[in-house]
Amino acid sequence: KKNNFWFLNFKNDNPSNIIKVAAIFGFGCINFSTRNSIFLTQNLKIYNKISFWTKFIAGASLSAIFRGDRIFYNNFFDTLKKKTISDFLKAGILIEFCFNKRFIADFEKVFINEIQLLAKENIDPILKYSTCIGLSFIGNNRIISAKKSFLFKLIKKFISLDMISASGASLAIGILFFGSDSRLILEDIIFLIQETEYVKIVKILVFSLAFIFLKTRDESNLVFQTLISERNPQIREGAIYIYSLAFLGSGDFRATNKILEILSFDPDDNVKKAAIIGIGFIFMCDFENIKSIFYLVVNHYNPFVRYGLCFSIMLSVITGVYIQEANVFLKKLCNDPVDFVRQGAYISIGLIFSNVYHKKKKKEILKNFKKILKDEKESFLIKFGAMIGFGILESNKNHSLTELQEKVNSASFLIGIFSFINYWIWIPNICFYYLLI
Repeated sequence: KKNNFWFLNFKNDNPSNIIKVAAIFGFGCINFSTRNSIFLTQNLKIYNKISFWTKFIAGASLSAIFRGDRIFYNNFFDTLKKKTISDFLKAGILIEFCFNKRFIADFEKVFINEIQLLAKENIDPILKYSTCIGLSFIGNNRIISAKKSFLFKLIKKFISLDMISASGASLAIGILFFGSDSRLILEDIIFLIQETEYVKIVKILVFSLAFIFLKTRDESNLVFQTLISERNPQIREGAIYIYSLAFLGSGDFRATNKILEILSFDPDDNVKKAAIIGIGFIFMCDFENIKSIFYLVVNHYNPFVRYGLCFSIMLSVITGVYIQEANVFLKKLCNDPVDFVRQGAYISIGLIFSNVYHKKKKKEILKNFKKILKDEKESFLIKFGAMIGFGILESNKNHSLTELQEKVNSASFLIGIFSFINYWIWIPNICFYYLLI
């Protein structure tokens, strides 16, 4: 029944590719680890009529459906070598495969050998993107010396190539040295920022610094003070995340006041959005102490701030505590006059209620999402948010409070949630949700 509903949205709804991306992603969530891939396998012909990135999401969703299936993983490298299959589809399968740490460990030697061969070949940039992410998860928290690291040298080579390969390599550096507080890597990244010609790569490289300086307040403060004064708003946006992740879950009001000051005076919308999301990271799982600020911001004149607020609220109640109070804010944002703010609210509601067991509330939310999806007057931006939220809600994780508290402090969760909520920058980032399941 659920799959038939998704099939109708994929085939007959708005022809926009963004809707097809959401439909395929939602299907992967609904059928996560079930091996029920009938929808995708029976409609392969439709892939010829959709965008490359939709094929990428389809590959990731297919891999998510077969999560934990040894037969699927044993045939994985044979699939990579088939030239009849789209490179984007293969890259999607590859990136989701890399999210499963247990199976990466089982196949590590074979995986590294195959990845090295891929790196040397003249392959499509999207495969290089997934290759970089895969290598970073293998080496995550295992590198003793950056200077001697073969993986780091291999990943750095991709930054000088095309934009897609460089995007993967830039993010991979942050994952590879997650929480390492490495000054050497800081110097390398600053050099790469100065050398790159792509605006998006600059932003992702600064985001990687946020991963590297996680919970290192003194060191990150020096980096923050240097970068926040830059003229480039992409760098200032990243500086906000460096500072907020350094104070992750601390509830530090001094740090919050500094970010609120930037929110007030910085002219760039994306910097303002990052500021309010950054406050969510500082008060992660601490809604009670930050709700007074949420009251002040919920009616902010700038829609980018209200959009960021959706995710900030979600972060503050991610373990399921105070979700009823938080839902009051999100209900208001669900009726916002700006489409992309409503999109953020729907996705945040999905993320919050997917983690807890509220059968009656979930049923009510799903009914509302279905109503939105069937309404022809709703814009594709709103429908995208409703479909993503719907899929996440139907993934049915239902963790206990203890399990959630352990999970939100893990590297995988933090990499996943940070990358996922920045899907606006790079649409493949929605695949990082599979790290959260």
